[in-house]
Amino acid sequence: MKLLVFAHTPPPHHGQSYMVQLLLEGLGARKRIQLFHVNSRLSDDLEDIGRVRFTKIALVLKYGLQAIGLRFRHGVRCIYYIPASPSRGALYRDWLTMALCRPFFSKLVFHWEAAGLAEWLMSQGTATERFLSRWLLGRPELSVVLADYNRQDPEYFRSKRTVVVPNGVPDPFSGISPPKTTDRQPDIFKVLFLGLCTREKGIWDAIEGVALANRKNAIRFRLLVAGGFWTHDEKRAFEKRVAELRFADGSPQVEYRGFVSGKAKRALFEESDCLLFPTYYSAESFGIVLVEAMAHSLPVITTRWRMIPELLPKGYPLVVSPKSPPEIAEALHRVRAQASAWNLRQHYLDNFTDRHYLDKMEAALLSL
Repeated sequence: MKLLVFAHTPPPHHGQSYMVQLLLEGLGARKRIQLFHVNSRLSDDLEDIGRVRFTKIALVLKYGLQAIGLRFRHGVRCIYYIPASPSRGALYRDWLTMALCRPFFSKLVFHWEAAGLAEWLMSQGTATERFLSRWLLGRPELSVVLADYNRQDPEYFRSKRTVVVPNGVPDPFSGISPPKTTDRQPDIFKVLFLGLCTREKGIWDAIEGVALANRKNAIRFRLLVAGGFWTHDEKRAFEKRVAELRFADGSPQVEYRGFVSGKAKRALFEESDCLLFPTYYSAESFGIVLVEAMAHSLPVITTRWRMIPELLPKGYPLVVSPKSPPEIAEALHRVRAQASAWNLRQHYLDNFTDRHYLDKMEAALLSL
């Protein structure tokens, strides 16, 4: 089978670009599918994602012509594409890409790494936008979604077939034993927030939840924040609030570690005692950081939002309401008292390794 992957790899570094890289490397090594890649990067950093620039139109045209060239040079008939998150700029990009490429490919595969486009079109899109979207993006041969909750998008676009393939990550401890939690600091409970630092991803709720938790008893919680900011205004507001939060000895309640990857990211997971991911992001479709935390044996505190409960064991108790710092504070005290009760690593090994992901993606693609 020959497959054209029309999607970008890092940078920018985020869950979607990371999964594209894993797909290319993993399926490329298996050699059952011959992959051709158009690295359709429109932004070099997080701040530029979703912003409309005329140069991006030129890039879409350039990438579209690259795809068409590969179609005729190598006889590739199937194109893999990741549809837009719910915003006009990204949606119009998809219109242009599909108008250019789709007539030349007999089979279209959508991988819905973002969610909520159908909901956005129905609630905020104009009649013209709905018509053009269903005309240009409608009736793909195959749609891949990350959880059952996310089926609304392919249903709206009348996908001929839909399969569920959860994302996965390589095992950080393949062949070795995970570090023992007893190696962590006993006097400070380190809470990790890792991801895009925006309000909808829950960064402010994480800060205020930790601040509330620190008002009770003598237990000290320190929030470790790692990731990039979407805007300078949000970063300045973050820095101002963080400067106000200090323990009695003057040490910080919140530490910003910046963007981390590779060994630094792994070390940060190993340093932390739990992950806090209180997202209510409108395009949330999976939360790959939850899987990474489970792979590192960390308990997670997250929100009852979209598909996220599907990723956790049935009845998992540390799930809070969106936009609820008091519930976060209560969950922090609970996990501090019983952290060893929720080792999620086995759940990761049973469901979310890179092998699980690649096996299911390969089977879905080969079914075409």
